[in-house]
Amino acid sequence: MDKKESIWNKNLKISNEEKEAIDKYVRENIDTIPGDVKHDPSIEETILDVHKEELDEEVAILEKEIGELESEIINLEKEIQKLEKDEVNSDSDKEFQEIRNIKQTKINESEKKEKRIKEIEEYLKAMGRLTSATDSSKRNQN
Repeated sequence: MDKKESIWNKNLKISNEEKEAIDKYVRENIDTIPGDVKHDPSIEETILDVHKEELDEEVAILEKEIGELESEIINLEKEIQKLEKDEVNSDSDKEFQEIRNIKQTKINESEKKEKRIKEIEEYLKAMGRLTSATDSSKRNQN
């Protein structure tokens, strides 16, 4: 339990408020759960499967957004190259700097989204190890 809990806490990255809300809900509703269901591993697997699907959807959205950001960055680079070819006067110099700032912002956004994807992938790997450990413990029980 401790190993699973540490993997969960390390990789899920949920806020303390969310964790407290989940714990409170479980404490308040534990009596309504039949005894044989409380320890049913298939329920835990279903919860993990649903969570994995949600994370997979988040990854797909992030990948799409990264693609859009990369496209915007390419367009900004083209604008920068065009400005570099033109004579740089004080007006175009300001525009040039503004475009570079926008480009850097887009790059930063893209990097944050790539980092989040890596976090999700690491979490899913850990969850996979956790699921396989659960599977092996079920086999050992049989």
